[in-house]
Order: sequence, then structure tokens, then C-alpha cells
Amino acid sequence: MARAWCWAERALPDLAARGLAAHAISLCGHDASPPAGPLTTICDYVRDVREAVAALPQPPVLVGHSAGGYVAQLLMTGRCGPPPALAGVVLLCSSPVSSPAYFLRRANCPANHPKEMTYA
Repeated sequence: MARAWCWAERALPDLAARGLAAHAISLCGHDASPPAGPLTTICDYVRDVREAVAALPQPPVLVGHSAGGYVAQLLMTGRCGPPPALAGVVLLCSSPVSSPAYFLRRANCPANHPKEMTYA
């Protein structure tokens, strides 16, 4: 999601050859998108995606890779504004939306405590 060029080289042509409409989004401050300001937040990236989704003729299946997966989760859960209509969301190698709490809890585990934990 952050840099569209990496999807444009292979994924977009492959999806088009299969008859699927696909779009790649460059978030603010990435590639040819407007520069990010010094106070740019993750919610600004969510806004970029929300605006791109709103411009599409029908609800898309949103694919978010890595930090783009984090943005997709924030978008679909409404944590940074109203969620748009989506046909689905695919997360590839994404951080969980509660990642700060996840990593803080793991860092505070005693050495003998199991590292596998369940989060609601």
C-alpha cells in the first residue's frame, strides 16, 4: 500500500490479465504522492486510502501488505474515521492493530512465562 510502484511491476498486470480491476495507492509522502508533513500520522494514511476507495465505482477487496495491512485494519475498524464499504480485506504480513499493546505485553513477560498469548 505505501508505494504503488512495487505492485505496478508485476501484480497489477497479472491481475488485469485475469480480468480483475486493480489499483495501487501511493500514500502521502511516498512516490509521486504529495509530500507528508512533519506531523503526518497513520490516520493520514488511512484518509488517503479512504479517499481512494470512495473514488471507486464499487466496494473493493482491499489488500494491505506490511504497514499497509495496519492501515487497512485501522480503515475497516473505523479507528481513524468512518469505515468505507469494502467487499473484503486481505492482510499480508501485517502487524496486528493492537501491536503496541502486543509488543509491550511480550516485553514484560517473565522469562519462564510462555510467549504465546491469546488476545481478544
